[in-house]
Amino acid sequence: MPRYVIVFLLPDVLNDFLNPIREYFEKGVSLKIPPHISLTFPFYINSLSEEELFQKIMVIGKKNNPLAIGLNGIKTFQRENGRKVIYASLAKEEGVKKLNSELMGVLKEHITIDLSVFPGNMSPSFVPHATLVLNGTDKDQKYVEERFANFSPRNFLADKFFILVSHNPQKTWKAERMVLMGKLGI
Repeated sequence: MPRYVIVFLLPDVLNDFLNPIREYFEKGVSLKIPPHISLTFPFYINSLSEEELFQKIMVIGKKNNPLAIGLNGIKTFQRENGRKVIYASLAKEEGVKKLNSELMGVLKEHITIDLSVFPGNMSPSFVPHATLVLNGTDKDQKYVEERFANFSPRNFLADKFFILVSHNPQKTWKAERMVLMGKLGI
């Protein structure tokens, strides 16, 4: 059964900065999915066809204007295995949280969230961010913070989001659909 996730993909200038960090620390683990900001948690489709669900998502894209996104600073949270997830927080989260809320409001009765990706199989609160390192240490965090402090530009206009699909948890995610936002989506 395919899994889906809805994301903003980061622009090339940010990818050029982030990919070497991800490659160094993750040795291919996090490279299964391109650098992104998640708009939903990974999910399975329950009760609609894929096309019907995509149409609902397209309507939400058209209703929302593009968002100004800025990567703010480096933060972490602890995983069950004692390692850290190192991520870039967003300068303004409100627009991304609103879009998440709208997507989940429409999708909730038609999908099942894949809880297997969360500690204890419990859904966490939605915190918009760009994951940099999945299994980091304090030393890794310091390295990322030093590199990030000297990096610019950190801002971009998110005018489209993507529906990614994975047909096998061990395989890569690929962009299934692009959803243009606001008047671009008409």
